[in-house]
Amino acid sequence: MGRNPLPPTALLTRCSVPVAGVQYGQVGADVILSCAGAQGRSGVEWRRDGAAALPEGCVLRDGDLLLPQAELAAGGAYSCHDGSGQLLRSVSLWLGYLPGIPSVTCRASDYENFSCSWTPSVETFLPTRYITTYRTQTRQVGPCVQDPGRPRTCRVHKCEFWSSYRLNVTEANPLGSSFRLLDVTMQAIIKPDPPEGLVVEPVPSAPRRLRVRWQYPASWPKEPHFQLKFRLQYRPIAHGSWSTVETANLSEVITDAFSGLEHVVQVGAKDFLDAGNWSEW
Repeated sequence: MGRNPLPPTALLTRCSVPVAGVQYGQVGADVILSCAGAQGRSGVEWRRDGAAALPEGCVLRDGDLLLPQAELAAGGAYSCHDGSGQLLRSVSLWLGYLPGIPSVTCRASDYENFSCSWTPSVETFLPTRYITTYRTQTRQVGPCVQDPGRPRTCRVHKCEFWSSYRLNVTEANPLGSSFRLLDVTMQAIIKPDPPEGLVVEPVPSAPRRLRVRWQYPASWPKEPHFQLKFRLQYRPIAHGSWSTVETANLSEVITDAFSGLEHVVQVGAKDFLDAGNWSEW
């Protein structure tokens, strides 16, 4: 994991202008706004958001405007004009921070794919993009595919269950980039989706018995060598203590229910060989 104080080739350097009329600067650093065509002209004037009032401490130097140790609030639409008021240049100044190292977590809901999500550690106030890739033990490199409909998430498809993956999540903005490396093993991050189709029925002529059945989550492939085990827990609504049963079956009969009381029943799933984590209920 780390930080790149200077951006890579795909990014832009030193408050440069990746978008016409836009300039980026780092909060706390000196920022210079140049006025093209100001050389040799007298009476050059700078305005911000159409007004002559500029941030405190600004210095005019050979037609350029220097903002020493610029504050976040100093951003805005700047323009420079000659002595007659003619516009020489306009620029939108965006101020912000270098990216921090993102926090990354990964999860696999089946043994063929895994997904990762991340949270930025710094609010940069600047346009940000993410580059997400992985490398396998055999040095194969591929993309962790981002979903535009789910910001800050990506997915690796067709994984090898017994392999390890090194995920790289790089956060980049016009000032630079930072990255997080995370070693991922499927056995550690596997967490099935909850079982589906839960049905609870009374057993005729047996007031203390409830028949419970459920199905595999649709996301879990039906393969004989990758099965699930289940944890059934139940209690009367009025009670705070759970009773728990573990099983590999898709149905169980509760034999110690409280007659005449409504019960809460829920089922979770986990890899049969105990890899990873239990699902949500």
